[in-house]
Amino acid sequence: MLDLSDCNLSDGDVTNDLWNLRALQRLCLDGNSFHSLWSGINKLFNLEILSVNRCRSLQSLPELPLKLVRLYANGCTSMEKLPNLSRANRLLHLYLMNCHRLAAIQGLKTLNSVRLIAIGGCGNLATTFGGSFFQGYSEWPETSDMYLTRSAIPDWFRYKNTGSSISLFIPRPIGLIEMRPLVIPREHEKISPVGMTLWIVYEEREDGPVMTHSPEAIIVNRTNGIELRYMFPLSYGPHIPGTHSWVSHIPFKYLGYPIEGGADLEVSFEINQPLRVKQCGIHLVYSGKWFCC
Repeated sequence: MLDLSDCNLSDGDVTNDLWNLRALQRLCLDGNSFHSLWSGINKLFNLEILSVNRCRSLQSLPELPLKLVRLYANGCTSMEKLPNLSRANRLLHLYLMNCHRLAAIQGLKTLNSVRLIAIGGCGNLATTFGGSFFQGYSEWPETSDMYLTRSAIPDWFRYKNTGSSISLFIPRPIGLIEMRPLVIPREHEKISPVGMTLWIVYEEREDGPVMTHSPEAIIVNRTNGIELRYMFPLSYGPHIPGTHSWVSHIPFKYLGYPIEGGADLEVSFEINQPLRVKQCGIHLVYSGKWFCC
């Protein structure tokens, strides 16, 4: 690890010798004064973690090393541009909290590796995430989570409710022969729910806590009495007054107990006070991309 945090580094203060550290896995540049990172950073072939938090003059990032796993760029208030992320196929965590000027993240729609996206306080960026992105996000095969500044659940969520709890019935497997003309079926094929995307809208008050802890989903199967709990993985985030959303996609295989067709579920959400859940929703994902509700 190389930690150059709060060294008042400006453009041109880093020599080319840094790029010879080919074995470097973690680089921390928090709280410095440069306007852009040096293009040579992509020569750090083994770099897995890059942190540029609180670099308030930083306007853009160059092409990132291909082995990068985590990018921390919280509080980069001048950040306007990220590199195209379509080749960063090992990137798991992307932290961009309070990057007010950032308006787009190129390549994210095709980047199935990402498990956590934190873009709270990025008002310009949140408006660019349309329904097509979130529907694709719900089809990712692994768990994935997002924190963003957004005050409404999309219309294509079938199950929505005001408050912090919601009930739903998991449909039994459906033979594709019953679904013409949506598909060209084979009679032996069936589809069944394989996961769900949870969405909560919550409010942070001006006098709220300095740090925000992540919510927890309590899933009660009223058919058999089994209770499952899922903690959203971002353990905390900076306090940002206003209305925000947590979104979590969970394949059923990750819950530790199968949820099968015919189950009657009640899902409730707990979040630390004085935060308040205003609305919640669930989107079921089915096997095969041709059917979801």
